[in-house]
Amino acid sequence: MFYFDRAQGLAYVKDHAKTPDITTALTELCNAWWDIHDRVPIDDTHLRTFRCRAMHPDARVSDWAMVGIALKSDVYEPFRALFSELLQHSEPDVRRRMASKFQRLSMNAAANELFPVLLHHSDPVVRMVAYRVCTKPLTEAAELKAQFAILQPAMDAETDQDNRLFLEQYTQRIEGLIRNAKRSRTQFDWKTYRFAFKTAVDAVILDVAKRHPSISFCGCLLYCHFGGFGDVVIQFQRADDSTDADPSEWGFDDHMDDLGVSDAFKDKWDPIASEMQDIRYDDSIAWAEGQDPEDDFMQMACSVALELEGDASVAALNKTDDFRIFVYSEEETIERSTERMGRFRRSAR
Repeated sequence: MFYFDRAQGLAYVKDHAKTPDITTALTELCNAWWDIHDRVPIDDTHLRTFRCRAMHPDARVSDWAMVGIALKSDVYEPFRALFSELLQHSEPDVRRRMASKFQRLSMNAAANELFPVLLHHSDPVVRMVAYRVCTKPLTEAAELKAQFAILQPAMDAETDQDNRLFLEQYTQRIEGLIRNAKRSRTQFDWKTYRFAFKTAVDAVILDVAKRHPSISFCGCLLYCHFGGFGDVVIQFQRADDSTDADPSEWGFDDHMDDLGVSDAFKDKWDPIASEMQDIRYDDSIAWAEGQDPEDDFMQMACSVALELEGDASVAALNKTDDFRIFVYSEEETIERSTERMGRFRRSAR
């Protein structure tokens, strides 16, 4: 009934409800859902309806209520709080059935907020939901490492025998997949890395645009550290610090500001950077004469920077007309970095 419109939903209730009590409960849920969908402000009445019906004795009613809570949690923080509240319910059946609806969430901020509640829950059945969510099929080494980083501490802390056995078997499988992925990857997959890099930088810029609408920016710096191959720090140049369009005049560390984005960027990019480092520093790989992975990485970053300047994330920034994204490495001169970026700009005209 949440997948039609209000009239169709109410018709569904009329056709499928078996008793007057179930009809009343589902009608309340349907109307509460479509009130919110029609942009009626969420109030305690809506939340009480979903909370009450989630504990209805009829399984169909409670299931619809829990599904509704999960779906609304994607967008509305009060429903996220209600989801978390029901995960802590004293009745095992309520919290376990609510946990089973976690996979209804999109993998967005709501899922990121609620996942730790499942992962560290006192109920082993709820924890198992988190483990199973985390063990979706993966093939990329970077994704596998990120998954392993979550499951290894969980296994060390797990007290339930069945859960621990599940984690032991799965982490062993992940370790084998990581080894196989590393053996099969003897060159850089620049297409995959470029997509991941652009996605991570784009998300950070959009976040800055939303959190700092009053700050005017004239530039963004992608600061590459090759001591840890693939490591990148993102910093922003405020227009009130410098209005010069030439990045070589920005003064970098004097006025640059990371605006608290470093951790968010690292969460998205570090698994990829780690994979790149494994390949770059693998002694078993013989690099061809003249092959320069560091310059290849800078060229990839420059092409992403140029593309991002025309994207919606940058358009959302409060910025000057001459806003530019610049790519710089601490292992080369500012002149070389500037020349490379200029070469990409000229080729794009």
